[in-house]
Amino acid sequence: MTAGTPTVSGAAVAGSTLTAAPGRWSSAATLSYQWLSDGVPIRGATKSTYKVGSGQVGKKISVRVTGTSSGYTSAERTSKATSRVAQASIPGITGSVRVGATLTAAPGKWTSGTSFTYQWRADGKAIKGATKKTYKVGSSHAGKRISVTVTGKKSGHTTVERTSKQTSRALSTGSPRISGKAIAGSTLTANPGTWSSGTKLSYQWMADGKRIKGATKKTYKIGAAQQGKKIAVRVTGTKSGHAQAQRNSSATARVMRAGTPSISGTVQVGKTLTAKPGTWTSKTSFTYQWYSGGKRIKGATKRTYKVGAAQQGKKITVKVTGKKSGHTTVTKSSKATGAVKKAPASRPAPKKSTSSGGVRRAPASSWDCPRSAPIKGNANSGIYHVPSARFYNATKPEDCFSTESAAVRAGYRKAKV
Repeated sequence: MTAGTPTVSGAAVAGSTLTAAPGRWSSAATLSYQWLSDGVPIRGATKSTYKVGSGQVGKKISVRVTGTSSGYTSAERTSKATSRVAQASIPGITGSVRVGATLTAAPGKWTSGTSFTYQWRADGKAIKGATKKTYKVGSSHAGKRISVTVTGKKSGHTTVERTSKQTSRALSTGSPRISGKAIAGSTLTANPGTWSSGTKLSYQWMADGKRIKGATKKTYKIGAAQQGKKIAVRVTGTKSGHAQAQRNSSATARVMRAGTPSISGTVQVGKTLTAKPGTWTSKTSFTYQWYSGGKRIKGATKRTYKVGAAQQGKKITVKVTGKKSGHTTVTKSSKATGAVKKAPASRPAPKKSTSSGGVRRAPASSWDCPRSAPIKGNANSGIYHVPSARFYNATKPEDCFSTESAAVRAGYRKAKV
């Protein structure tokens, strides 16, 4: 009987199918097959093909062909063994499939000690130079499907190539940013940047990385609950056939609570005005700048301002700037006062009266009159107050009189209460 020389075709990889080619035998010969693992028969593996089982990983596979024919002695021939069986998985890809994002190849489970090489592909075509485990999606691959081929090698084992499934098409995304001031009560606006044409965008605002319930529009009015927190916006893009992508903006400074400044005091030349900042975030430090008729008053940078003659007839405002580390710096302006009034006409120095009508004297202090002239005259109102009057102790006198008649002669009228 003429006996052939068997060979084995196919990759010696767990899960792959090997095929026996028996060679040229006598035409009358009947052939049978037995597959071997490291020379040991594999139970039940008696066909011309064999699907390599996981139990054969690391072993060499061969096939024994037996030929029989009536009147002839049976013959056996065994093929050369394959390389050792390798275990190889279909790779996966992790990461956001968008332009500018980095994808990572996940080889899966392979024979221990296997070394890998990589080739990334766009719509099935090899991407030049993309031969690392990671790949940053280039702008030229927007709208294309990405895959990766992993080649595994181990000495004495079959070299195996496995290619991942293709991703959805890569989306081109913008870089979101936020415009507006991070101040409680102010409105922020999301600027999404440039995305692939036809992409539908949605928004989610976040405070210190946590989603703000209901804040899903392009604009967001900052609530009081966000005071002291950093605000960011997440933009999600969807387009048919493309991978969904999300991009986060940079966070703002911490949200500042800012008050509305006001001005107290008499709006008159020579009088002192005081800035009241209003209610701000705790431990905010303030600076001040006073204005006259909308123009900055040089050197007027304290909380108080004594009105100069040059401001007569003009309206006064003050800008308060609040600063706190890590928070948004805010400048707020007060409402304007009325026009500054001129200073009252100066009065001659008080003189001791020689008439029987009483004496006019200067105040003993900023709030008190001398005992000999206890009646208080207030020049701004033109009213005098006797010690029994309701507002006597709250009156700051410019003149003092010993009798009411002396006060009347000086042009004052008596307080009604």
